[in-house]
This record gives sequence, C-alpha cells and structure tokens, in this order.
Amino acid sequence: MKRKNILILVFLAVANAVISQTAIPTDAASAGKEFLKAIEEENAGALRSLIGSDFVLLSFDGQSVDGGTLLEAVSGGYVVIDSGNTYSNYTRHYQDTGVITGIWNVKGSIEGQSFNNRLAYTLVVVKQGGAWKVVSVQLTPS
Repeated sequence: MKRKNILILVFLAVANAVISQTAIPTDAASAGKEFLKAIEEENAGALRSLIGSDFVLLSFDGQSVDGGTLLEAVSGGYVVIDSGNTYSNYTRHYQDTGVITGIWNVKGSIEGQSFNNRLAYTLVVVKQGGAWKVVSVQLTPS
C-alpha cells in the first residue's frame, strides 16, 4: 500500500511538471506566442498540439511547408534554432480568428545551412474544436 501511494505521488508530481511546462493557449495571442516558442525550442510535441490540420507555412525563402513536413523537420533536427527574439507583436481578434504580426530576429540552420535573419511574420490562428490552432504562417525578410 505504501509503495502504491508513493507511485501515485510521483505520478502526480510528474504530471504537474508536464502541465506547467505546456501552456494551453486561451486566445490567439497566446497560441501564437506558444507556437514561436515551440519553434525556438525545437519542440515537435508542442508544435503538434498547436498547429491545425490544414497548416501551411510560407518560409522566408519562398517555400511552402505543410504541418507534417514542419513536424518532421523539427523532430528530425533539420531545423535548428540557436536563438530567437520577437518584438513589435500585435494581435487583432475577429471572433474565432486572430491575426498576429511582428518581427522575429532568428539565428539557426536548415539542413546545415546557417541563417541569421530579421523576419516580419504573420500568423493566422483559429479556434478549431474548442482549441486555438495556428493554421497559416508567413515569414518575410525585413
């Protein structure tokens, strides 16, 4: 019985730690912030929970990337972010849709090719099935 109680306490402690590390977006702005954080931390699990089924990213090099490809690239180490900083963030809400714009200074590599860019970004976030999901991202060199 004592062992069972200890296991329950350990489970609760671990569950609490996991929950506190994974913020559940309550609006479009927090979903956008968590999305960029997940990219910077190369956290494919968090990205999976944040992107919509019809997700598409238009990259700063003009390439279109779907959600599955992004998740593969992040989890496989093809996209590596060394540092990132966002500013001038602005969110506009339209009922169950949010449009987020800002600037992202980001340094890293894609398939071993280094980059260090100042990017203007636009994220489109929608409420799908009761949860806020990023469905479109555009990154533009600025």
